Amino acid sequence: MDQARLRRMHHPRKLRRKFLVFSGLDTLTRIYYSLSMHLPGQTFHHLTSIRRTGTKYRKGQWLWSCSCGQEVEARWVTVEQGDRKYCSYKIHGRAPRAINPDLPQRTHPLTWSSWKAMRSRIKYEDKNYGGRGITICPEWENSFEAFLKDVGERPSRGYWIERIDVNGNYEPSNCRWATMQEQQENKRETIWVEHEGRRRKLVEICRETGTRRNTVGTRLRLGWTIEQALAGKPLAPKPPKPPKAPRRPRSVTASPHRVGPRRSDLTLLCIEFLKTGRSPRSVAALCGATIQQAYAARAYLRADRKAAALAAATPDADPTPSDADTSPN
Repeated sequence: MDQARLRRMHHPRKLRRKFLVFSGLDTLTRIYYSLSMHLPGQTFHHLTSIRRTGTKYRKGQWLWSCSCGQEVEARWVTVEQGDRKYCSYKIHGRAPRAINPDLPQRTHPLTWSSWKAMRSRIKYEDKNYGGRGITICPEWENSFEAFLKDVGERPSRGYWIERIDVNGNYEPSNCRWATMQEQQENKRETIWVEHEGRRRKLVEICRETGTRRNTVGTRLRLGWTIEQALAGKPLAPKPPKPPKAPRRPRSVTASPHRVGPRRSDLTLLCIEFLKTGRSPRSVAALCGATIQQAYAARAYLRADRKAAALAAATPDADPTPSDADTSPN
């Protein structure tokens, strides 16, 4: 079979199948072509097939010889489609692109990343920046060198660009490098107070005095001044609590030794059956009550008996001595 014709048949799978079907060849020739598609000695890019070594992922695994003399195993379809061209990309890989070392992103990488992030927040109208009217001054928008000259080099990865006035724009008089803690303390919801003749942040005052910020903030919302909130002295003493309403006296029944709340008719019926010595379960079945109600009735009965026993054991007050007892002999 002509090797040149076999090489021309090495097209993608669908094209090869179409070629075999519509080539007009007889059946035996088509079968021979289909079995002879993967042959030793065929070259793709820098790899030349040597022999078949097995199967990987249901595809033929072949041993290939590279133009540099090394041998490597790879699937035939991987080499044929161009996904594998060399024995090693470390040897035959592309040459690295020429990099200009004088670019600002190379000489000032941290400051460059902050400048790009600042411009993207305004460009894409972030809801906390460009979406609410924050802008960048024209000098910084068009020139990284002007930005670097005004704010200086970014100290480290622990610093970010911050606007001193959170409602102001990105401009030289309103920007500085700040840590994450400084940025968290300079937000739109930051509480500002007048203390010792200066307008200061509440969190800074609490850090200096050693008081809890939440406690001082709560006192300020209650109407205290900043001095009273820091000292812990209220405006006026708390008003006394109103006296509690007297409790409603418990209702009593005819039994003098009755204890507990008012009892229902069903509970009184269960108590009468329990006095006969029946168990709570049988009383519940007789009275149509639940097991809990029957046990509660037994508890009432025991409490009544205990109260009656205590009343019987308590001696009455000594009678007043009569005249005959007090008269002299």
